[in-house]
Amino acid sequence: MTAPEFAEHYAACSPEVVARLQQIEDLVHSLVPDLVSKIAYGIPTVTLRGKNFVHWAGYESHVGFYPGPATIAEFVPRFGTRKHAKGSVQFPNDEPLPLDLIEAMVRHRLTV
Repeated sequence: MTAPEFAEHYAACSPEVVARLQQIEDLVHSLVPDLVSKIAYGIPTVTLRGKNFVHWAGYESHVGFYPGPATIAEFVPRFGTRKHAKGSVQFPNDEPLPLDLIEAMVRHRLTV
């Protein structure tokens, strides 16, 4: 179920991208049930104990996932050819969403 806070961001995306965003949202909440949803930096965000935990966002060509610099640094070897930056990774919309990788990053994020 989509958090009401995310409705505006999701409404600006294609139905295919919304489905991908919903998969991320559902996975993150299933792994860490105590998260609070909000918009931060203009994108869907969840917080844990009052601090930003992870963010995600939908775009025309990809879905961005933002678990923070320490988690990105840990997982760079698993990204392959995916574009990434200090705190983010892009998952192209023409490829299956790597839910196992996202799950591993969320679990790692709990440790940092």
